Amino acid sequence: MSGRVLYRLAEQGEVIGGGGKVLTLLDLSHVYMEISLPARDSAKSAITTMLPVSTLEGWAKVIGSMWPTTYYMHLSVGAFTKGLGAGDLLPDIVALFLFMPVFTVLAAFFLKKQEG
Repeated sequence: MSGRVLYRLAEQGEVIGGGGKVLTLLDLSHVYMEISLPARDSAKSAITTMLPVSTLEGWAKVIGSMWPTTYYMHLSVGAFTKGLGAGDLLPDIVALFLFMPVFTVLAAFFLKKQEG
């Protein structure tokens, strides 16, 4: 057996009945940890390169809010994992619908015409 002692249920010299528990072992190869850092510390961390737009500051936040994926990710996380209703998701839905005409106009203006 190997692992790290998570709980020691009996002290040294204590008498334990047959089949009694002495300790709880933790197998470190099956441990999952989620860490949340403040925005000012997340840039210093080498743990991850993906940051939610809500944690960004300055120009990074402006640029991040001008990308449709920001609203899509917030919408899907809110709908599927948090169980938010349509009223809570409405701002993200409206933002996604506003991106459609803007990107269509930009595509028509900047893309070359193709002859068919």
